[in-house]
Amino acid sequence: SVGGKMSQPLLRRRIAFRRVSSHAKGFKSGGSSKNSLPKKKQRGPATGRGVDSAGGGKPDMESLRDSDGQLWTEKDDEEMRRIIGPNWKEEMQKMIDNQESNTDNKASSMPTPDPHLSDQYGPLALGVTAVMAESHAIVANSTLRRLNILDSLESTERSVPTIRALDETLASLHTTLDGLGVLNRLYDDPDCQSVTSKSCEELAIFEQTVRLDPRIAAAVESELNEKEDSFMSMEERELSKRWIRDFKASSYAMDTETQMKTRALLPALAEQMGLYVENMYKHNATVEIPSDMAVFLPTLHQRVIKMNLGLDDAAPIPRGQNLTLPANAFFAEAIVRYVPFAKIRQETYQKFESIQENRQVLQEILSIRSQLAQLYGYETYSHLATNESVFKSPDETMEFLLSLSEKVLPRAEIQMKILKNVKRQAEGDDKIDDWDVEYYLNKAMGMFSNIDANKVEEYFPIDVCVDGVRNVAEKLFGLKFYDDTKAALEEGDIWDASVVRLNVKNGANDTIGYIYLDLFERAFKPPEPATLRARATYTRGEKLRPARVVISTSFSQVTDQPNVKPILLSHEELRILFHEFGHCMHEILSTSETYCGAGCLGVATNPDAFEIPAVLMELFAWDPRVLGTFATHYQTRQPPPDAVLDDLTGTRKSFAAIKAQEKIAFSILDQEFHANFKSTKEEDAIPFTSTKSDEVFAEHFPVKRERNPYGGSWETKWAHVSNQDYAASYFTYVLADVLSYNIWSNLFENDPLSEEAGKKFQEAFLAPGCTRSTSDSLKLLLGDETLNPQSWLASLGC
Repeated sequence: SVGGKMSQPLLRRRIAFRRVSSHAKGFKSGGSSKNSLPKKKQRGPATGRGVDSAGGGKPDMESLRDSDGQLWTEKDDEEMRRIIGPNWKEEMQKMIDNQESNTDNKASSMPTPDPHLSDQYGPLALGVTAVMAESHAIVANSTLRRLNILDSLESTERSVPTIRALDETLASLHTTLDGLGVLNRLYDDPDCQSVTSKSCEELAIFEQTVRLDPRIAAAVESELNEKEDSFMSMEERELSKRWIRDFKASSYAMDTETQMKTRALLPALAEQMGLYVENMYKHNATVEIPSDMAVFLPTLHQRVIKMNLGLDDAAPIPRGQNLTLPANAFFAEAIVRYVPFAKIRQETYQKFESIQENRQVLQEILSIRSQLAQLYGYETYSHLATNESVFKSPDETMEFLLSLSEKVLPRAEIQMKILKNVKRQAEGDDKIDDWDVEYYLNKAMGMFSNIDANKVEEYFPIDVCVDGVRNVAEKLFGLKFYDDTKAALEEGDIWDASVVRLNVKNGANDTIGYIYLDLFERAFKPPEPATLRARATYTRGEKLRPARVVISTSFSQVTDQPNVKPILLSHEELRILFHEFGHCMHEILSTSETYCGAGCLGVATNPDAFEIPAVLMELFAWDPRVLGTFATHYQTRQPPPDAVLDDLTGTRKSFAAIKAQEKIAFSILDQEFHANFKSTKEEDAIPFTSTKSDEVFAEHFPVKRERNPYGGSWETKWAHVSNQDYAASYFTYVLADVLSYNIWSNLFENDPLSEEAGKKFQEAFLAPGCTRSTSDSLKLLLGDETLNPQSWLASLGC
């Protein structure tokens, strides 16, 4: 058949699909590791940062060009004519048109030429079958669109702007790429994952060849400069400007020599980033603890121990034995926070961070980034990363961080003195080490608070919490949410029995999006909370394409009274749910007319803006006026007493300065790594990264770091530093805190459920997606006081 003929030669040789280094572990965890500590935002394969996408494992892009530098030449046409026939384009089109009728499984039906036009083609309905064929059909579709663009470039009278054709091509491609990314992360079938991982790699590579085609970029620039304003919309004009800027900042616009150097470094960087993550995966240090200590661990951790011992959930863990536990994030975080024996905490903490081999890997990552930045025309990688930031240079970024540290550190030191007093009472020694901070923070918060965490949970059954966050979105943005899970099951649009699909409708009762709630832990499911795009929403012409967004968390389904007590969330888990819902609202309420300008998770992401809606949404989870609208005791069905809500929300300030200062210190360290990198000589016993880390924390954190006897140090397991999205951009976490508090105090402090305030935030920040700069959106909301940190500092007690 035509499909059989074209799939291998076209999709593998002429478009030069290639496998990437196995170090990258595919795209299964979004560049993350199950051992990574902090949450990371999830973005599409193309971040739109202006540099060829180097994350996730990219090939030597020089192999995508023929000898004359063309991405598609007459040789390709000759080969296609030889393989398929003189009418090969038409035959490919027929193949795509006939894909759906050639399959017996609706859930794996092939896409039409524009998948967005088929309501039945849900991106998640690729579901539970092998999906390589679907991804190939999408590439064939996008290839045709791209060739049509290239053909149209020969005409002096183009009826459709090139930027529009390019935008639709990428929309078609990402419809499958984003859906496959969701399945790759969340669907547990190994056979499916092996296929989706390869498809994601191939499609991401192909996406870059389309997005950075030099002839398309030249046509976009020509139309921008020569065509009348009416030829394209205002949004398309702005998108064209961004596209040209991004292309000129890529290796595709470089001279041949510089281009070759750059394209040699890109796969090397991808390999080192993948190796850093793989070393975290392979880290097999263990720690022995007395089985009697297991009683201090959370229920989930005790359950895992029982499973490994072959015990039933109801059986007790045998006492008087030694348990050998992996010193990974899952157990290390629990031991360091809950076990009251310092020696066990110390050994666990130090073994957890003892990834000695990542010292050199991190040096290589920073070295390559530094070289790349200079090839792209920037002084340092920090200059490159802040190119589109609200800060205009690394100096401005560092000035902002240092000014915050000056104000927050004294408060953090006062709070640390309290922890020292608590430790003195418990152990007779007041020296706080790294492995003591979490334990004594947890202990002190219990001592100085009237809150019983177990009693608080009783007011947060998971269904009540979901209703609560839905209620906030309904009040603020005029939305309605309907349980649509039954229809999703019938459509094959659910990948696990625990997933719930919500249909989101606007005030006109139009469906504007779907939210998939995948909230519970599963074997092999990444534990980090994440919001994932399965399909973007945009409004080209008269037709609205509903968004499809997934919230993935790993809340425990364990309850100490099965069939009696429902699943209850801690307040921290409630905060996580609100945070991820903020990302969902940014995706669903976007009203851009272009795919590339849609939402917050796509091609043209604004790094500064990404976390703001999510962090802002967290503040609603702390406000007693909001909690009082939904919190309900699972037995009595009564709301919590006002005193409980006041005490709960008061804990937000308890020792908050310590956590805030830690975030500031890591942001400063990230800037030092990327703005002042120095290659370590072989004879140096301690690498630059460890030395700089010690220096920064000695100056900007109230706990002195100790040398690790097992080798390695904190930065050897800092997942963010190996993630390209966060390279020299960790400060966006601090920035999101400051800006979110400013927005809260300006719009929501007096009335957190104000429809007028919600509408203003929606119009200024959510609706534009990423078509408007962060600075312009913030100016509409905050005027000239955008970066004033007083509201945030006041929340810390500073």
